[in-house]
Amino acid sequence: MSGGTEHMTNHDAKSLGDRIKTARLAQQLSVRQLAMRAGLHHGYIARLESGEKTNPSTEALQKIADALSIDVQQILSGRRVKSERAAPRAYLRTLGLSTSEIDHVAGLIENYQANREEGHYEEDDKN
Repeated sequence: MSGGTEHMTNHDAKSLGDRIKTARLAQQLSVRQLAMRAGLHHGYIARLESGEKTNPSTEALQKIADALSIDVQQILSGRRVKSERAAPRAYLRTLGLSTSEIDHVAGLIENYQANREEGHYEEDDKN
């Protein structure tokens, strides 16, 4: 299952690998540290970064994004996106929750954040 990445060219894969490596290095992580955080084999990460692996699954990309606390779209597009949106998923993964539980709880958090940004909730500064 490649989740839409099956038609990547070698240039696209290299760019994807470069973006993963850049994000990893920005957080001063080794390939092994990123792999441990993501629950993937370090060789897989190394092959992605080198461009040798050209068809990562959507699930693998999401695990990498979660491990880096960034949005998967930042890896795919290279654009800066709000990384705090990915942070709840990365944290929830450390709690041993199932994927469906992570999706549910992260969705609740994301809805709350969106509503708060729109001014639907007041800041709780009064305590």
